[in-house]
Amino acid sequence: MYLQPDSSSLLQPRALAVLGPFRGGTSVTCGVLHQLGVFVGKKFWDASATYCTFEALGLRNSCNACFDERPSGWCYRGTAEQRIAQLRQWIEFARRTAVTRGCCGVGGTHPTVCKLVEEVAVAWNSADGTPPLFISVGRPADGVLQGWEKATNRAGHPWWRRP
Repeated sequence: MYLQPDSSSLLQPRALAVLGPFRGGTSVTCGVLHQLGVFVGKKFWDASATYCTFEALGLRNSCNACFDERPSGWCYRGTAEQRIAQLRQWIEFARRTAVTRGCCGVGGTHPTVCKLVEEVAVAWNSADGTPPLFISVGRPADGVLQGWEKATNRAGHPWWRRP
C-alpha cells in the first residue's frame, strides 16, 4: 500500500549542515549534495578564487550576522536566541525553496557553522522534531593549509590573507 505523506512533512525537507574549515572541502561536499538533489542555496558567494564555492550567500550572511569571523573579532554576535532566530530565517527560506523545486533535502555550509553547531541544532529542527544531520568534512590539516597557500584571486594575488 502506498501512503501519501501529509502536507506538513512536505514542507520540512531534512536539513544537512556541512562542517569544516575554510578550504577544507565543504564546498565540494555541498556540490555533491547539490548533484544528489539537495537544495544548497539560490545565490552563491563569489570567493574571487579559481574554484567553485557552494556557500549560499544568504547562509553566509546569516552566519556572519551570528559570528564575527574576522581575525580582529572572532566572537559571537548577539544572544543565542538571536542567533537561532537568524539561522531559522535562512532554513525556512531554504525549505520553502526546496519544496517548490522538488528537492530531497536542504543543506548548506559556511566555516563558521562549526562555531554555531548548538544554534543550528535548534534552528534547523523540522516541525516534527527531526534534527539536522551534521556532516563533518575531514580534510587533513596539511591539505587545508596548502589550499590556503595556493588560493589566488582572478588577478593572481593571494586569496587567503589571514594569519
